Amino acid sequence: MRYVVTSALLILFSVSLAIAGTIKGIVKDADTQEPLIGANIVVLGTSLGSTTDEDGSFVILNVPEGEYKIEISYLGYQQVEKMVTVGTEDVTLTVELTPVALTADAITIVANRARFRETPVAFTDLEKEEIVKTLGSRDVPLVLNTTPGIYATEQGGGAGDSRINVRGFDQRNVAVTINGVPVNDMENGWVYWSNWDGLGDVTSSIQVQRGLGATNLAIASVGGTLNILTDAAAAKPGILYKQEYGSANFLKETFTASTGLLDNGLAATVAVVRKTGRGIVDQTWTDAWAYFGALSWTVNKSHRFDLFAIGAPQKHGQRLYTSSIATYDAEYARKIYEEDNLPEETIAALDNAPNYGRNFNPNWGPIMNYDPNDLKEYYNGSVHDFSNRTIYMDGEEVSGASVLMERENYYHKPQFNLNWYWNISKNFLLTNVAYLSIGRGGGTGRLGSRFGKISDGPFAGQIDWQSVYDKNSTTLAQDADSALVADGLVGATERKASTAIRNSVNKHFWYGLLTTAEYRMGRNLKFTFGFDGRYYKGEHYREVRNLLGGDYILDYGDDNQTSPVKRLGDKVVYHNDGFTRWIGGFLQVEGKKGPLTAFVSGSVSQTSYKRIDYFVDKNAYKQPGSRILPPESDWQNFLGGTIKVGANYNLTQELNLYTNIGFFSKAPIFDAVFDFSHQLYAQTYNEKVYALEIGSGYRTGNFYSNINFYYTRWDDRTWSRSVTTATGTPIYFLLQGIDARHTGVELDWTYKASRWIEFRSALSVGDWIWLNDVETTYAPEDDPTNLTTFNVYANGLKVGDAAQKTFSISTTIHPVKDSYLNATLTTFGDHFADFDPARRTDPNDRTQPWLVPNYTLVDLHFGYTLPVTLGTVKLELFGHVFNLFDEKYITDADDGRDHSAATARVFIGIQRKFNVGLKVNL
Repeated sequence: MRYVVTSALLILFSVSLAIAGTIKGIVKDADTQEPLIGANIVVLGTSLGSTTDEDGSFVILNVPEGEYKIEISYLGYQQVEKMVTVGTEDVTLTVELTPVALTADAITIVANRARFRETPVAFTDLEKEEIVKTLGSRDVPLVLNTTPGIYATEQGGGAGDSRINVRGFDQRNVAVTINGVPVNDMENGWVYWSNWDGLGDVTSSIQVQRGLGATNLAIASVGGTLNILTDAAAAKPGILYKQEYGSANFLKETFTASTGLLDNGLAATVAVVRKTGRGIVDQTWTDAWAYFGALSWTVNKSHRFDLFAIGAPQKHGQRLYTSSIATYDAEYARKIYEEDNLPEETIAALDNAPNYGRNFNPNWGPIMNYDPNDLKEYYNGSVHDFSNRTIYMDGEEVSGASVLMERENYYHKPQFNLNWYWNISKNFLLTNVAYLSIGRGGGTGRLGSRFGKISDGPFAGQIDWQSVYDKNSTTLAQDADSALVADGLVGATERKASTAIRNSVNKHFWYGLLTTAEYRMGRNLKFTFGFDGRYYKGEHYREVRNLLGGDYILDYGDDNQTSPVKRLGDKVVYHNDGFTRWIGGFLQVEGKKGPLTAFVSGSVSQTSYKRIDYFVDKNAYKQPGSRILPPESDWQNFLGGTIKVGANYNLTQELNLYTNIGFFSKAPIFDAVFDFSHQLYAQTYNEKVYALEIGSGYRTGNFYSNINFYYTRWDDRTWSRSVTTATGTPIYFLLQGIDARHTGVELDWTYKASRWIEFRSALSVGDWIWLNDVETTYAPEDDPTNLTTFNVYANGLKVGDAAQKTFSISTTIHPVKDSYLNATLTTFGDHFADFDPARRTDPNDRTQPWLVPNYTLVDLHFGYTLPVTLGTVKLELFGHVFNLFDEKYITDADDGRDHSAATARVFIGIQRKFNVGLKVNL
């Protein structure tokens, strides 16, 4: 009922009696006096705007009464701003734009930004004003849930652990670029948002291009592209300080300073962010810094250089394991079981459910009696004292013990971009972006024997670290490993650890060069072409982090080792390097003829992989019949590419139609080329993506809308699989040939009812399914004739892991001058639990994965610039309330053995939280 009331209130906000007027005019070239076709006219601070027709004319209807700033822009011309006053009479403008060097828009060229009524793709822009109003210091993907086709969650709730899904494709298959530079992991495609912890504070705009999009690069934009632009070096000097406080003792400070444009053409902006908090979910604490720098040097009209640096050294506690619904909340589980008509005996079993609470996190435990010297920790190349953290459970402090984390993430991934814009002539712009990223850090987990759980008391369900510590600290080598003592490898009174904590380390060194040339042949024909080269080295290993009361632990992962005795900081289990080389080129031809804009683009790239394994037996590859590679493999090369064709036709000044089709040949990821035993998978080949999109946009006066239909087919999906023989030998093989189809309709609209109120809404309805059953065979390495058939039965099953239906409506009102109040309602439905289709091996099991309950959330955001005068100082109060009604809901789910709620493993959504702040502008 409360959602009905909320929706009604949002709709009632639209009532307005404001007087409306018209802004019209013509835009011309100042030199030639020829009309400019397709120039953009925007009423700043509103959603109103238009583009010029073949005569250079434009009309903006239904503009509410008031004073406005109008921005007129056209690529290759100096942007113009004009102040107008709208009343009952029409406002008529004649605007002459002066041709200038193209460098002003160079960054948008590098970033392949789409343009309304020109670029024939479905896209949504979020500008800085909207991001600042609604993000609220969350991870960047979470601000996009009001965009059609998007499903983003906080997963376990750790800072930076969010994920995003676009049109049913996870973020491995969503290209993320920052200032035009791809940032998806070069080996597996994932994006770790904790590496970009301060990004939301310095983001200028985000453009979400759904589908293959407008990008020229052959990157993983199967679902879409997240095109993020950071702030440039500000042209005006200033200082900003922002202090925030929120739920779970969240504290964040942001400091930004800008020099403004100096006489020598230099401008610089720097930002520093400090963030701490204990986390809503138990022990998802965060301890983070972030920094950003932008330096711009305009040498002359032909040359400009930009230097960007961004990074976020951080540590945070994680909740990585999903749990049964009843583990969090037995009554909530009972409600869902009853709605799903589960058997009475299944419902009755909930009387004995754990019921630990919605903030339960299984990835930590208390420790009470210990010597801090026995809990020394090793990471980032040095030994650290044990972090004696205070325990908080459901927001309440628990005394008498310290936190010991099983799962913790620590990482620092600075990225540096040097951009050189060279305006060779009036019509020829060359941009060069050289970038470098150096990552260092990892995540923690268990090493050795499994640990038990505490069965009762205030810490029931948590890891029983005390038992582990007590055993490790009292097990002497002379009793446990007498042979090693005799060999002199350990001391007799040294203590043997059966269980320890390890780091899974990932270091990378990544650099690249992206060169883009844009050449205009008159006003109506444009060529864009360029080069994309990258090199990546990733070093991966596990190391002993904490011996939990012991002095050593045994590990036999290294086939070349002289001793299995491992101490703090020693490498264990695996140690390998992955190398990726990428070289590619792209070409796009774009033409205009009256109201028609069309393009054809293509790209080709060669992806090359090499692997070095330091733990594999150095002589194994020499053995007869062995498929083991030499410790350093040869390069494995895969040719891929894209071809896309699209057209946009402006039927009227208000209505446009567009369509695009495309094909993407996608090289396999690194893990689909080499298996864990340092062998090549057989018959590795590219995956294929086919896409079609048809859409229409409508913009008139104070109303804008876009509707589109999409069809994406992904053939030859590949999964790396392993089975274990009766003798315990693992067999690795690729399961290939599973196809999927993703179709859907998306709608979004914006309505500026008056100067005081604005609506935004989005709707998406998808139908994502697996299309076929597949069969493959595999054989042991030492007996290649002993074939075993492996069958998968996935035909007709729904694709899981995201809501296939989403709806949002957002209302922003300005009750008084320099204030805003925003209410946003989002609804998610048809969310099937995630599952691996390669595990559907029973021909009699065609049951759909478990359907997660629909849920609706309401968020509130407000801001107010105080009407006080302190010289040039401006003070702004702002705040956010997320999940206003404290809804219980499930954001992520893994399908269980019987595809029901009883066996599903889930993450419960974050409870109601808030943060408020004060911003000081100088």
